[in-house]
Amino acid sequence: MTDTTTPLYRDPDAPVDTRVRDLLARMTLRVKVGQLNQRMYGWEAYRRTPEGFELTDALRAETARFAGLGALYGLFRADAWSGVDHSNGPGAQDSAALAELVQRHVIDSSRLGIPALFVEEVPHGHMALDGTAACSAVTASPPVRRPPCRRRIRARRPSRAASTTPAPPPNRPPRSRTPAPRPRPP
Repeated sequence: MTDTTTPLYRDPDAPVDTRVRDLLARMTLRVKVGQLNQRMYGWEAYRRTPEGFELTDALRAETARFAGLGALYGLFRADAWSGVDHSNGPGAQDSAALAELVQRHVIDSSRLGIPALFVEEVPHGHMALDGTAACSAVTASPPVRRPPCRRRIRARRPSRAASTTPAPPPNRPPRSRTPAPRPRPP
């Protein structure tokens, strides 16, 4: 039996399409637009203090503007572009607490309790303090998972370690950096 005090969109026993329709019907246009919002960079949402982290006025203003927040890009990002390093950013030991702090604020700022989607950039590994490097998408393709391909990739690593150019896929010649001429239409 469904509890009548719980909104239908929060009822885990209700069908998903029914829950979605109920939530969308409750959302104002402002909240719907806010859910499409990914304007703010995550590293601008917090500030490190001696006690941990605190939320910035910029995050508070963004969540007030849209009564919530759709997505937050780069909460854990650490590089020269973001200006985040070990002195001011979250490491592995405290990133979960930072995510909880930000998410709690977003949910509390939303009349409907809608959480934010955290978006991170990970094409070659998690760009965060204490993050891990991962193989590029080329090495994740099914043919590369075969042991002979993996051996070839490992053999190329030492010679390409200092290069930023990715290795060509196994069994294929390297591509020319010059684009092939296009045929002219008749």
